[in-house]
Amino acid sequence: MQWCKAKSTNGTIELEGGGHELGYILKADNESDGDYTVILQGPFQVGDVYSYAGVTDYGTPCKTVKAERDPDSLTLWNLTYTFEPLENADNKQKDTTPEAQDPVPWNRPPDIEWQNQKKQKIVVDAYPVIGGEAAASKTAVKNSAGCPFATALTRNASLFVLSYTRNERYFPYLLAGTYTDSVNSEPFLGAFATGLMYLDSITGRWQFENIKDIGPLRYWRVTYKFIYDRDGWDSSILDRGFVEKVNVSGVYKLKAIADKNGVPLGREVRLDGNGAALTDQNSADVYLTWRVPPRKNFNDLGIVLPY
Repeated sequence: MQWCKAKSTNGTIELEGGGHELGYILKADNESDGDYTVILQGPFQVGDVYSYAGVTDYGTPCKTVKAERDPDSLTLWNLTYTFEPLENADNKQKDTTPEAQDPVPWNRPPDIEWQNQKKQKIVVDAYPVIGGEAAASKTAVKNSAGCPFATALTRNASLFVLSYTRNERYFPYLLAGTYTDSVNSEPFLGAFATGLMYLDSITGRWQFENIKDIGPLRYWRVTYKFIYDRDGWDSSILDRGFVEKVNVSGVYKLKAIADKNGVPLGREVRLDGNGAALTDQNSADVYLTWRVPPRKNFNDLGIVLPY
């Protein structure tokens, strides 16, 4: 493959040899947008392959992105993208030079880590196995008499844990007290629907750094731990009990659930969601849903994924 350098000039490409370079003019959403926000709005991100005027070069990823505000406009920005070819790994010595970082700690990009953890979940319905063969469709999990098991059947479920660590001037005490142990009330990070992300903790470590041309500096290394559950964080429980609601002369009263002879059963019986006992064993189970963790708008935390 021949490596060329291309510059966009009135919609044409000039080949100069070496790599690729593209220039764009972008209109920002807001006058207050900074270079980092503008770069996220641009057509390329670092690592994206070169593509222009119908030509795509999969061997030349974007190496750098530079954003400069137009001196005559608060919303127009000039974006410059440089693309460099991937070199043959056999002929290239590994670069051990540490990545350059912003001298101001809270301007540095965050550290992001995804992990996996397990959670036991109650199985409401499953495929019954008869004669070693699983049924084609799911049914409610019950014993052979058609009643719920005293001990629920559970399964291992995977949850995804996002650890987002960034430098901050001060520890966010108010945010930690307000948002910890809550669930997102709005779509979050452009990928997670309402009610699926749980903020498990906000923790921090006080850091000291002697920075060149700035001097000694104290700041906080803050980690936000989110847990993603695809089933959401509302809790459901089978509606059952020892008593039911009965209408006595227009007034609802509680009465022990009894057999046909009026003798209290002395055991829990499934209810219909309105307080009445389900006497038909073939009736579908009714589950009541409860919302325990409060919901908060996580977008107020200023969490942004830099990719």
